[in-house]
Amino acid sequence: MKTLDLQPTTDNIMNTFVKDILERNDDIYAFIGLLNIIEQNYSLALDGAWGSGKTFFVNQTVMVLDALYGSTGSEYQKSYETILGRVPNELEPNNFAIYFDAWANDNDDDPLLSILYTIVKKYRMSFPNDTDLEKVFCGVADLVIDNPLTAGVTLGFNKVVKKTANKVSDISSNIVGKNILEELEKVKNIEKRIHDFFEKILEKRGSERIVIFIDELDRCKPSYSVKLLERIKHYMVHENITFVFSTNISELSHTISHCYGT
Repeated sequence: MKTLDLQPTTDNIMNTFVKDILERNDDIYAFIGLLNIIEQNYSLALDGAWGSGKTFFVNQTVMVLDALYGSTGSEYQKSYETILGRVPNELEPNNFAIYFDAWANDNDDDPLLSILYTIVKKYRMSFPNDTDLEKVFCGVADLVIDNPLTAGVTLGFNKVVKKTANKVSDISSNIVGKNILEELEKVKNIEKRIHDFFEKILEKRGSERIVIFIDELDRCKPSYSVKLLERIKHYMVHENITFVFSTNISELSHTISHCYGT
């Protein structure tokens, strides 16, 4: 039995854009125009029901942004001329685009490291011999893995107070005998290193902004969805970063309620 759904493969994303089969190209251009005028740290949501084509829309947006910027190593690089032939001339190459499939990564221990690793991989396509960013990433990873207080940041409040107390107890036992001020210093160091991480990308790429598209968050395990949102809130705040969450807000609200209660 074959599915009737059009899967978001590279060929399908490209072909539906070139032929404007979904009749959304004008919406993509308008959305990119909106991204180009955003200032400071900003997050926005593309809300839609399951099956409404959010993944196609964000992947096509990333494809156009890559073409505008001339990003090397993209699976669409050979088609840039075709893509740009359909894009309005007034759209400017301001944004370095990252696509992150949260659902595909929700078995990872820490979404923070998964997102940063995704950025490193795309960065290496343009600068394969530059290992500085990888060193920064490895430094952040060492701090996150080694610091028990980073787990405390993502606890949140459970409906059952007993569960929260047990988790706090577990974390407390992990830091017995350690200097808590030193652990807090590590948390601040993570924030600084991630800020430096983004600064290096912006400088090297010559971009005005980095736009990170987080897709399929509403399909993830509740614990992972909440942890990802909290990681972004605490560690990925930068004046030149835009987050775009393509999600079913109604379903995501159920996920968050599962962890925090109604």
